[in-house]
Amino acid sequence: MRRVSDTRTRDDLAQRVSEQTGVPVHACRPWVKAVVAALADMLMDADPELRIELRNHGVYTVKRTRPRQVARGVYSGRPLEIPARRKVHFKPSRRVKQFLDKPLENHADD
Repeated sequence: MRRVSDTRTRDDLAQRVSEQTGVPVHACRPWVKAVVAALADMLMDADPELRIELRNHGVYTVKRTRPRQVARGVYSGRPLEIPARRKVHFKPSRRVKQFLDKPLENHADD
């Protein structure tokens, strides 16, 4: 059976900010909410491409995909035209990537 990974929320992020700054959690929540909303708004405002670089965190890139005409409907088998769209790509910073690339110790693959 596959183990479900832990999920973190904005409240967890506000708690971490509170611990690092010494500011009460209730005061951090609006700031965290505002930053997350601003990031989402910037990604949605991409026309059509955008790059958001956050030092020591990573880079969010909105890229345009090409339209495809070779897809087939799962049930009907008919050819489908998939229009061009945008997608978000995240590339972690070097510091984050180096940490994530370290081998896991004492963790059996389930």
